[in-house]
Amino acid sequence: MLNRDALINANSDDVIDVALAIADRLQDFPQHLRLAGAMLFLQTCTELTGTTPQDVAMVAGNIRTAAEKGLVDPGKRHKALVGFLREDVMEWRQKVAEEEGIEV
Repeated sequence: MLNRDALINANSDDVIDVALAIADRLQDFPQHLRLAGAMLFLQTCTELTGTTPQDVAMVAGNIRTAAEKGLVDPGKRHKALVGFLREDVMEWRQKVAEEEGIEV
């Protein structure tokens, strides 16, 4: 049985280590597969553990808020993760838009 309290109160450093490891591994795949693969991973995890989208939002929100307020050490590492994903996803989005003739 999943310990929901442990999930929601997970150590920020440890969670960011896992997120960075996933982001690092994603770089080895073609860009069009990265987001879909990450979504499938998250969706499968939530289904198998019985967690809800609210649980996901709470875990991510707790860490993001603490990092943004400088309340935890991994603030810089969290910003690096956000920067990598923002750049990667936005680059992919722009490429798709150009291919489809859509203005973003």
